[in-house]
Amino acid sequence: MEMEINEKLKKQILAADSLLNKNKPLEAVLILKEMTKEFPDFPYLHYLLGIARTKCGLFHLGKRDFEKADKLDPNNSENLRSLGWAKIMLGEAEDGRNDLRCSINLNLTNPLPYLDLAKSYFDCFDFDEAFAWYDRAKALNPKDKFILENYRFAEEMRNSFFNLSKKDQEMAKKEDTGPKMRKETQLFILRRVFSDEGFNENKISELKEELDLSGLSDKMLIYRDDIGKNETKESIYKKQTETEKRLSALIKESKSKLTIDNIKEIIYREKDHHELDKILTEFDCGQDLKEINIILQIINDAWNYFPHKCLGGLSPAEKILEHQKK
Repeated sequence: MEMEINEKLKKQILAADSLLNKNKPLEAVLILKEMTKEFPDFPYLHYLLGIARTKCGLFHLGKRDFEKADKLDPNNSENLRSLGWAKIMLGEAEDGRNDLRCSINLNLTNPLPYLDLAKSYFDCFDFDEAFAWYDRAKALNPKDKFILENYRFAEEMRNSFFNLSKKDQEMAKKEDTGPKMRKETQLFILRRVFSDEGFNENKISELKEELDLSGLSDKMLIYRDDIGKNETKESIYKKQTETEKRLSALIKESKSKLTIDNIKEIIYREKDHHELDKILTEFDCGQDLKEINIILQIINDAWNYFPHKCLGGLSPAEKILEHQKK
């Protein structure tokens, strides 16, 4: 019986690893989540589930998985490294750095926690401390391509920062750090992962739990971003017409004061992507996540297929098609 359990574990872990290597972390999450129910005391399952979840932007859930793995397998360097990074992504910088330092103490030769520490300081514009850790990582493995790429990128970004005026440097520090930027980063990852996956009950459950823990609204999240795939002038025109019809039905159903012309004007004169939220507010009547996703898809299609002034009167879809032809 023990051999059968080991074989089943091995098979599922290999399947999850394969999905992670294929950049399908959400599918890996669903497999590993079920396995942790069947084998709750197997620490590597919780660790791997944490890895899959953080790749999906599910940082709160990932942190919980790493804490479980650490409880089951104390003083594991890799568990602590991953836990530290999850905390940093959630804004718990000092706790995260402490975990990373513990990870280093347990395994002095692994350059990854050094890189993670460097990145945590770099994102706070503490370049001296950041490069002290980058240098240590580089010294451990001076020919590693991943380390060298990170180091080179950090040098370029540091140089770009110091080329700014003092005023612009202070503005950058205010804009690029803090909870707002962390939430934007998490939303970007969640959108990228979940918008391509479609929905079922298990996936919605994962997403809903993370959003509740993050203090994020599910109204901010899911819309498709699949323009530019096999588009032609004819398909773009057809999509514009279809989107106008769907918007008309949505306006009628929600009894919104907006008209199609109002929406086109907002999109045409948009200043940033947050204009989507302004349009969405008009249709937000407390619907559940599935209904909101449908509304967001319609609004996102309007954004992608209606003209923008900043694009010379073209839609994003037309601009992508133009670029592809060139």
